Amino acid sequence: MTNCSDCGEPLSDGAKFCGKCGRPLRSSSGAIILGYSERNRVSNGRTWSRAPKRWPILIAGGFLLLAGLMWLTYRRYQAQMENERFVKNVQCRQLAQDFAKGRVADETDPVVISAFFSSKRGSCVAALERRLEGRFVLQVVDPVTGEVMWVEGCTISDECDGNSVSGIRLRARSAVDKWADRPLDHPVPH
Repeated sequence: MTNCSDCGEPLSDGAKFCGKCGRPLRSSSGAIILGYSERNRVSNGRTWSRAPKRWPILIAGGFLLLAGLMWLTYRRYQAQMENERFVKNVQCRQLAQDFAKGRVADETDPVVISAFFSSKRGSCVAALERRLEGRFVLQVVDPVTGEVMWVEGCTISDECDGNSVSGIRLRARSAVDKWADRPLDHPVPH
């Protein structure tokens, strides 16, 4: 009489399986008897189950990791584009200031109302306001190409009151939007 190698239970001579834990016994040739299942094996009074398959969890985790990396890459790209846009807008504002000063013979400083880089246009668009020799003038220009796209003004002593200046400023804003959406005929090299 022999004992089970797994749980130590005494076995009868012709037994092919342990009566307590269900473990198959080796035949005299040393081969394991087929048909044994480790699904619900009992050992030392405990029931052991086969471990669940983990590949679906690993695949889902891989997809989540990939999605997270893609999101981080996209956020970094957005931040980089925002930084480039900011730098271009600052450069456009300086170009507009220099353009306006270069076009005025006297010492009056023009006011840059707005200046920004238009990606559709591939160049800068700026709105400049100045008071010259008794006139109020507002221009929409491209300081890179030197193109004056829109001009409106009024005589300060006769025509210009608060309402007309406000109206000119509103029309200048719509002109800036209109010209910012219009592409250049000949793109400016950067």
